[in-house]
Amino acid sequence: MTCRSILFSSLAAGLLALGSTGSAGAQVFSLDDDPSASVVCAPVAGFRSSENPFGLPAIVGPYGPSPSLGLFGLLDSDLLTAGPAAHIGLPPLCGVDAISANHVTFVPPNLRIRFSIDRKTSGLAGTASLAQFNRRQQPADIYDNTIVLPHPCSFVPLPAGGPFRGALPPTGAGAGNNLLVFNQGGFGLIPVIGPAVFGPGFGNGTHDNVDGYNDIPNPLLDTDGDGVTNFNLYYSLPPATAAGLGVSPAAIFDLPAGVAGPAAPVPPFAPAPRLGLELMGGRDDVDGLVVWDRNLPLGPFWGGPGAQAGIDCAIFSLSPGSASLAALNAAGFPVNPGTIFVTDFSGGFAAYLYAPSLGLTSPSGPRRSTSTRWKCACPDHGDRRVRQHAAGPWRASATSTPARPRSRAGPENGVRLAASTER
Repeated sequence: MTCRSILFSSLAAGLLALGSTGSAGAQVFSLDDDPSASVVCAPVAGFRSSENPFGLPAIVGPYGPSPSLGLFGLLDSDLLTAGPAAHIGLPPLCGVDAISANHVTFVPPNLRIRFSIDRKTSGLAGTASLAQFNRRQQPADIYDNTIVLPHPCSFVPLPAGGPFRGALPPTGAGAGNNLLVFNQGGFGLIPVIGPAVFGPGFGNGTHDNVDGYNDIPNPLLDTDGDGVTNFNLYYSLPPATAAGLGVSPAAIFDLPAGVAGPAAPVPPFAPAPRLGLELMGGRDDVDGLVVWDRNLPLGPFWGGPGAQAGIDCAIFSLSPGSASLAALNAAGFPVNPGTIFVTDFSGGFAAYLYAPSLGLTSPSGPRRSTSTRWKCACPDHGDRRVRQHAAGPWRASATSTPARPRSRAGPENGVRLAASTER
C-alpha cells in the first residue's frame, strides 16, 4: 500500500478490514456532557449536549450527559482511551468539542471518512449506522464511509468570494453506505454490549456519546504516559464552555506538543472569521475537525503565525443550530450538521461532502471531530519540533468549481469527523 496522506482524525487503510468491526484500543476520544444537567461540572442553564449545544427550544432530546462521565469522575474535556481511561486533560475546561492532531500532507490521497454520530442520528437503508440506531447503541460507535474521495486540501486555494465559496465536486458523489469499525463496547462505553445486541431505550443520560475523536496517524497523543500531548493538538469548544470564557465556539484553539496549558489560549490558532464562520447572521459551533497546519505551525499565543490563508487547510462540520447552516439552507443548499466543509483560512469555506454520501440521515449529522481518522505509517508533522515545511501548492487533480444550489434536504444531526482512510 502506498501511504498518501491523512485527514480528519485519521483513518488508516490496510490496518483493518473495512466491513468488519475493528479492535478498539489506542484511539483517543472524548464524551459529551449536558451542560444543563452536568453531574461533574457546575450546571450551565440554556445549553444542552451534542444534539442541541445552543439549547434551542425547537430541538428535542434525548440528550446527555454521557453516563460514564459521572461513573468514572471524568470531564467532557478529558481525552480518553478505551476503558474508558484518562489520557490527556485540558483543565480548567469543562468541555471540548472537536479535536485533531496535525495532519499535514503533501500529496492528496484518495480517502474515506471515519466518523461518529450522536443519539438522534441514524442512517440510510442498508447502512451500519441505521442497524446500530435500530439496536439503540449508535452514538459511541465509529464508522467508515465507503465512497473513495479526493483529498479536501486538493481544492485549496478556494475560489475567491464571500464567506461561502460554493459546493465542491465531491458533493455530487450521491448516496453512500457506511461500515461499523469500532463498537462502543470495545471502548468500555455504555451500553457495554456487543454490536448485534439490542441496547436499552434512549433517555436523557442513558447512552455514552463519542464527541471528539482522534485516530490515525497518531492514535495515542500522549506517547510517554505523562498526561501531556506529544503532538500539536487543535480543538474547538462547545458553546457553553466558550460562553463562559468569552470566546467563540467556531474558533480553533491549539496546544503544542509537550505543553500542558493554558487551555483555550487567546488569540486562537484561527478565529471564526478566518474559517468564514459567524459571518452569516449569528453563532456557529465547529463540531468535527481535521487540521493540516502546513508551514510554521501553531498560533500567535505560541509564537506561530496561526492559520495561514491559502496554505493551511481544515475540514469541519457544524453543530445543530449553527447560523451558517440556516443561512445556506435559506439559499437552497442542502447542508446540515452532517455536511463536511473545507476551509483554506482565507475567510471562507466550501461544502466538501453532503451527509447522504456518509450514508446518514436523521435530525443530526456528523459530529465534532466526528471524526475521520486514518491509520497508516504516514509521516505526521504535528510535533512542535518540526518548525517548517515546504509550503508549495497542493498537488490537486481536481479543480474547485462553485456549484449551483441544490434542492433543500431534510435536517440532519451532527457527524463527528475522527479519521479518514487512505487507499
